Amino acid sequence: WTIRVDEVKNKGVVLGNSIMMGYTTTGVTYRWPSIVWPTREVINLSGGPGDRSSDAVLKHAEILSFNPSYVLYCLGTNDLTNSVTAPAFATNVKSTIDYCQANNIPIILVTVPPNDSYNATVYNDSLTAIAAREGLTLLNTWNALRTGTSFTTGLGADGTHPSDAGHIVMASIISAGISGIDNTYALNVLNLPASASTKDRLVLRDSLGSLSLGTRIEN
Repeated sequence: WTIRVDEVKNKGVVLGNSIMMGYTTTGVTYRWPSIVWPTREVINLSGGPGDRSSDAVLKHAEILSFNPSYVLYCLGTNDLTNSVTAPAFATNVKSTIDYCQANNIPIILVTVPPNDSYNATVYNDSLTAIAAREGLTLLNTWNALRTGTSFTTGLGADGTHPSDAGHIVMASIISAGISGIDNTYALNVLNLPASASTKDRLVLRDSLGSLSLGTRIEN
């Protein structure tokens, strides 16, 4: 079962945490990077459990060493759960943006996902304001995954990390977001694991419909 999307030819760098690494999925093929890049390598600098926006600042030189075609930034959950203030979070995000822009590296922001115990609204408001001010793309996984400020039933695994179905939703949003970064893209195939349930297939179909991607679904 496949859906065709545009994929960047050059490698991107992902900055994130355990969510962006795909923790709590039932298999590697359900992790959003495996869905978006089934046959290509992506440089995932997402750390283990606990990485915050301040950790991304420490990785600036490492980012540049890969000479990436773009950076995908999704941090904030561990800032939120460790009571980092929204202004401090925003300062760290802006530091990484400034570094990327100074080195002519496009950067795409991803919202902080919902959490069943913490409210990420203020953080995501900060990201929205930063993206608008800097003219950056902001991929809104927050709205796609939440009911209120918590995960929609079935899209969260443990209250903090997305489920298999949640990763499928994330993959659909991220694949759409990276497809417009420049003109160096080639048609590729985004694979949903063969073991995917009917519910997962419907989640992906609904997500794609809401995004109006205009892509061709093959069954």
